[in-house]
Amino acid sequence: MRLTRLTSLAGIPLALSALLIILWQAACIPVQYPVKETYYENEQFTENRTESFTESVPVSRSVTGEQALRPDVIWNNTVVLFRGNENVWYYGYNLDGLPDHDSEKIRILFLSQLYYERAVISVFDMRSQGQILAHPQISPADKAPTGDVGQFWISVKTGNYVSSQWLNLANIKLNLAGILAGYSELGLNTTANQLLEFDSRQSRHIAIIISGPRNPQNVMFNTSLAWSDNQTEYANVTSQRTVPVQVEKPVAKERTVLQTRSVPLWTVLFGR
Repeated sequence: MRLTRLTSLAGIPLALSALLIILWQAACIPVQYPVKETYYENEQFTENRTESFTESVPVSRSVTGEQALRPDVIWNNTVVLFRGNENVWYYGYNLDGLPDHDSEKIRILFLSQLYYERAVISVFDMRSQGQILAHPQISPADKAPTGDVGQFWISVKTGNYVSSQWLNLANIKLNLAGILAGYSELGLNTTANQLLEFDSRQSRHIAIIISGPRNPQNVMFNTSLAWSDNQTEYANVTSQRTVPVQVEKPVAKERTVLQTRSVPLWTVLFGR
């Protein structure tokens, strides 16, 4: 059998091919060149986010009420006159035992009367001097009046006797008292109730003086203290708010790196 010589695929003998490869590699040198590449790096960012939250907030509300009052001092006198009107009715109230409120009003509800009569009504703040007791009573705490009496709220019908000490003391007390309300020529209705209401100014000692009606059935009324308080309560309320939040996100960046490749020597030398 005839032996054939081994050749490369190009028809070049293998020995020669190997020699050419060695010469090629010897003629090439490594060269570095810049290349841009993309990489990712985590960075911190601030984002605004909406969140729900619950908080306790103060809520104001008004609480109202009404309390019936009962007089501590009651008397009627047909001999003395109040502001020139006969048939005097006196009702004294002591509110010391009641709690104080933010707002207080005295309510006088006159009930429908048997007969139509006109009346004079005045309400006094008696806290500075105390109540007027029925004639001829004088409280041990009352000092004997001195000096001239100013205005005579209470006088005596002609031909009748009333202790001058009691009369002077009664007028001094009314002169020093504050007037909370005054209604003259009030017609007491026979068909419907009538309501009178006024600010008590936080007074704890009140006197209601009525003159005019001859029949006790024509001065029938109820007295009460209407009050209100401002109270603050706390309620849970859910709301929303915007808050800043730190988050971490990958950010694409570019950088230049050097890569190495082999190029023929003559390319380096001749710039090809």
